[in-house]
Amino acid sequence: MSRDNLRYPSSTQILGVFVDFDKIPAHILSYATERGQLVHRICSVEAEGLPYYGKIPSDSIGYILSFRQWLEVAVDEVVLVEKRLYDDDLGYCGQPDLVVRMKGDDFLSVPDLKTPKAVQRIWRGQLASYLSLVKKAGYDARRAFSVRLRDNGALPIIDEYTDDARDMAAFISALTAYKYFKGD
Repeated sequence: MSRDNLRYPSSTQILGVFVDFDKIPAHILSYATERGQLVHRICSVEAEGLPYYGKIPSDSIGYILSFRQWLEVAVDEVVLVEKRLYDDDLGYCGQPDLVVRMKGDDFLSVPDLKTPKAVQRIWRGQLASYLSLVKKAGYDARRAFSVRLRDNGALPIIDEYTDDARDMAAFISALTAYKYFKGD
């Protein structure tokens, strides 16, 4: 697979085969996906320090307020927002939501914004892959965590993943299987 013609699989594609949404009705899944994409888009704009001028649907306002609170009280500096990164050795890419310096830290962190209420096991591999990509891009990143935004506007729930080696090993196994079964 070649980076030049953008044929590296993304972390999301690689791990997506392990996500089972069969028990969720299609209309509910579609609605949640659209809301999550909009929330991510608005949070990305705001993380860049820009105002969002579009209409924010009432069912998304709480998530945005939750993000704003977290950004204000916990983040010292936003370094990257939604930047596609590549690992030419392993042959995959990914687009972390953010790379930030948390208040009080002298290193960077890789937070991933989430709108589901429940933690999903797949996030561990996703965040390990993002942390690896950020390090490979030359940044001193040492932490990865999910930021579960709250629909009521309260501070988000932070789920830090500290077993990077195990989580990355699981991701590499998924990547290997993905390339074997889906590759050229």
